[in-house]
Amino acid sequence: MSETAARLQNHNEEMVKCLNTLRQQRKALEERIATQEKQKAHLRKDIDKLQRALGEVEGSIADDTRKLNECSKRLTETEAGYQKVVDTLQLLLLSAKEKGKLPED
Repeated sequence: MSETAARLQNHNEEMVKCLNTLRQQRKALEERIATQEKQKAHLRKDIDKLQRALGEVEGSIADDTRKLNECSKRLTETEAGYQKVVDTLQLLLLSAKEKGKLPED
């Protein structure tokens, strides 16, 4: 019977060691998860901040694009109007030169 008691004692000691090892592993994993959760929260905060900044930049780009389109339209209209003025002045100048000639007799 003492042999059985000795084996039981050995198994018990091994079981206690195994349980302690599992507890240590669990504690290490809990600590690692807690650290990762903190890192996740920090990253989420950074992502939110970057998304707000991205939204602001996108809004600014949209406003500037609208202004650019308006400016381009005005420029095109102004250039077209100026070209008409130049063409009209050229015709006026030709007309004035024609009328300024004396008839040859």
